[in-house]
Amino acid sequence: MSIRENLPISDPDCRVEAPPSWMDPREPDWGFDVPAGNPTALLLVDEQHHVPSRTLTNRIVRRLLTPEAVARFREVEFEFDAASRRFCLHDLTVWRREPGGGWESQSLTESIRLQLRPPQDGSGRWTVVAEVDFLEVGDALDLTWSLPPLAAIAKRSFACLHAFFWKVPCGVTHFTIHDDPIAPVRFRMDCPDGIARPDENSVPGLHHWKQERPPITRLEADAPPGVWNFPVLEVSGWRDWKEVAAWTHQIWGPALSAPSLSFGPHGRPLPTSVPELVRLVQDDIGDEEDGPANWLTVAPKDPQSVLRDGQGDAASKAVLLTVLLRQAEVKAWPLLVNLDWRDKLQSLLPTPGAFNHVIVTFQIAGKRHFVDPTERSRPGPLESWTAPAFGCGLEVDPNASGLISLPAPNGSEWILTETFRLAEGVVEQKLRATDEFAEEIRETVHDKGRQAFLTAQIEALQTQFPTLRPTSLVLKEDGTADAVELQGSYDLPEAGPAGEFRHRAYGLIGVVECERTPGPRTVARALRHPMRARHSIVVEHPEIRSARPERRSFDGPAFRYTCDLTREKGRATIDHRWETTADRVEGSDWTEYCRKVADIFERLETVISLCPSPSLSVPVGSIAWVSALVLGVLVGGAIFTKVLGFRTQSAQDPPPAEVQAEVEKALEAATQGDLTSAEPLLEKRQEQFQENPAFQFIRAEVALRMGQFDRAREALARAKALDPANVNNEVLTAALRRAEGDDSSAKEILTETIERNPNDPRPQRELALTLTQKGDVKGAMEAWVRVLQLVPGDANALRQYAVLLWQSGEKERADSIIRQALTSQNTPNAEVEAAAADYYTLTGRRAEALQRLEKAATLDPEDRTRDFALASGHLRMGRAREAADLASQLTRDFPTDVRAWQVLAVAKSILGDGPSAEAAYREWMRLAPQDPKGPANFGYFLHQSGRNEEARDLLAQASTKFPREGMIWLNYASVLEALGDASGGKNAREQASNLLTAEEKQLLIR
Repeated sequence: MSIRENLPISDPDCRVEAPPSWMDPREPDWGFDVPAGNPTALLLVDEQHHVPSRTLTNRIVRRLLTPEAVARFREVEFEFDAASRRFCLHDLTVWRREPGGGWESQSLTESIRLQLRPPQDGSGRWTVVAEVDFLEVGDALDLTWSLPPLAAIAKRSFACLHAFFWKVPCGVTHFTIHDDPIAPVRFRMDCPDGIARPDENSVPGLHHWKQERPPITRLEADAPPGVWNFPVLEVSGWRDWKEVAAWTHQIWGPALSAPSLSFGPHGRPLPTSVPELVRLVQDDIGDEEDGPANWLTVAPKDPQSVLRDGQGDAASKAVLLTVLLRQAEVKAWPLLVNLDWRDKLQSLLPTPGAFNHVIVTFQIAGKRHFVDPTERSRPGPLESWTAPAFGCGLEVDPNASGLISLPAPNGSEWILTETFRLAEGVVEQKLRATDEFAEEIRETVHDKGRQAFLTAQIEALQTQFPTLRPTSLVLKEDGTADAVELQGSYDLPEAGPAGEFRHRAYGLIGVVECERTPGPRTVARALRHPMRARHSIVVEHPEIRSARPERRSFDGPAFRYTCDLTREKGRATIDHRWETTADRVEGSDWTEYCRKVADIFERLETVISLCPSPSLSVPVGSIAWVSALVLGVLVGGAIFTKVLGFRTQSAQDPPPAEVQAEVEKALEAATQGDLTSAEPLLEKRQEQFQENPAFQFIRAEVALRMGQFDRAREALARAKALDPANVNNEVLTAALRRAEGDDSSAKEILTETIERNPNDPRPQRELALTLTQKGDVKGAMEAWVRVLQLVPGDANALRQYAVLLWQSGEKERADSIIRQALTSQNTPNAEVEAAAADYYTLTGRRAEALQRLEKAATLDPEDRTRDFALASGHLRMGRAREAADLASQLTRDFPTDVRAWQVLAVAKSILGDGPSAEAAYREWMRLAPQDPKGPANFGYFLHQSGRNEEARDLLAQASTKFPREGMIWLNYASVLEALGDASGGKNAREQASNLLTAEEKQLLIR
């Protein structure tokens, strides 16, 4: 946007000449010791303004410290606005340090050839280019130039705003005002507390500010209007704002006095009502990029041409709307404002440079209205429109007396109400957004489309309720107020585990301003204010027994949060409310503010206890995580189903106490993932439980996990004969086929089983694993979604689904699912933490995985699987010593649990303790002879130890015994290549590539 005078532009005036006589000489800081790591440094920055002539002179001495910097500055570029100024180069010198420490100069001023490049972006700014060919690393490039004004510009009053803001190291900086003795300027330094003020020396006719080696400034985003963390100097020769308004009107007068306009865009008749005239300019006139940064040189475009072309910058659209309103006999004026400083303008010295945007103000029936022609139009009557939040502005009117205030903001509201009718399986949603929130929705719809906004709302709910499906969504404007409303209806077949309802008030998270990892601030952080957000959750169910929390409230820096729960028969309402109590958080409070907000966000979940409804009740079996550690890969997430309350023998013939004790010990070991301890106990007592199908199912699954496929088939056949209708028959048969490499047969069995048992999650889980192994990622994801529909919150299913999403490229969505699962825990849950750990492990973020593993182990100290997983996590993070120490303790506590020996073997190998590592590997293979990971990793250990012939013989035998184990082939390839068998190594590596899963490839430890 631009306020610019019309000046005839022929060829830009560009010349080389001596510096002006009034320019004071300055000396660079030749002794400046530049901090390491900087490609350039400024030894001198010298800016001088000559008020009588309105000439600006600059001298910069820049030292080039890297080859990249030298290459960059072989072409020196200067930009200037040819409509208002000339360009004069005074000096271009290269300084080179001599061996003795002095500096030798070579001036290029006489020989330099300047080139001109015309404006490329419509800004009106030309570029002067000078080529410097012989620069070397360490040289200092010394440039001096002036920008004298053209004649018309020289008549304006002087003004400038100078920020002492440095992005690169500086030796010394100077800023000088050569004042006009006839019309001296006023100046004022605004320096925040705790920031060093530049040294000032002011005498009549000359004002000078200096800094020696000032600190680099770190810009702090989102500060309140007009708040800086660096000194700012205001200089102005303008008497008052009235003079600024009169001068601007003089430039804009011809455009504002345009002849009567008769037709709109495309020759259509112009509307007659004020709201329609505003909408015409907002919607039918496109936004053109604003003019040059120095917007004091060219007037706005003619209104008729703006109508004809259908586009204009902010100034041109404001002038057009003003002319149209005046034609309709409405008093109207363009209003200069500042997008960033807002009401800070009231404390600044008067200058046209204080403005960077234009809106329109008009009066109807004695009432002021304000509209921004560059915004999207609003529905409803004029009285419902809210004024733009610019604080104050200046009318482009010769009779303006000064700045006028805009109405204070009404406040932004975000009100979300969700009603869950659980017995009906229905959700109703209503969102109402006002002011800034409404405008953000409009921008999203305009930029990304209506469907993008609606999809985001659906996914926010589906994160908590995966089975939820929309049936109706309507987004509309409230014609009586500046508001946007969303009304939605959803089907919800399953709201969660039987007997409870959980909901996290996600609506607050998207509107409360906060940083996940806040950095230190020296200035305040602006907040929306007033801002009110409310997320109400209404739960309707005939049998609501209890709900928590009942009430909580919290006051923090600049905010207040409350949560109220009210109950009546068959209905509970949870109201989460957030409001700002100030328009900013002081810099010293920002970290504490973010910490308190994050603490509240961790506690946004509400839990309501219900009497279970039969239609929503799904029995859920408990699960335990089993992880098999190998040298090349960590395979996480194998599932062992624990059967609760199975009958060991008929009630008339109970087994002896010692038998029951052994079986219970076996079950406990299996549940803890210690299959090597469980398997011999189960086999020892299997004859006494030949007629018990539950026992045989357990025996079959343990044998399957141990690689004892023949034994698994025998146990499964016995279980099927005893209980032919049990779905475990098909699930374990399919798992056996999958383990043997017959994925197609496994899929066929599971597909038929699911058709007969659509509400049983067990075949769905096995189908998802089978499809993953087949490489059918889409089908596997759909299967995991069905598991989540049947068992909402299933930690393993969430982890598996998120990993597949990540591998499919939807990384942000996958991360969101895991974060939501973690933050929605009312009480931290070891199973969820372990699932998140596996997810972060499988997506290559091992530090996050270790953090979750440590938390899981703390939450469930009695579950030894957490300890094994934690030891593995240490190993993946390169903490072999910690892994070895923990594994050593585990081998003492659980000497028959192969997982302890797995971790110990790898850790000792990494630590270089060959004898201990070899002993651990051999114990691993003794305890689990059917585990292909044992020989795979021992072979790699032998290879690392230089025993390649032994490794080759071992891995050759293992590849015959376990032909589908990718890690055996991968390590075999390394051994063959080390022995010079390139062809054999290539073939083995191809086998490995075909067999290794994406998860295994991700988790290689080398």
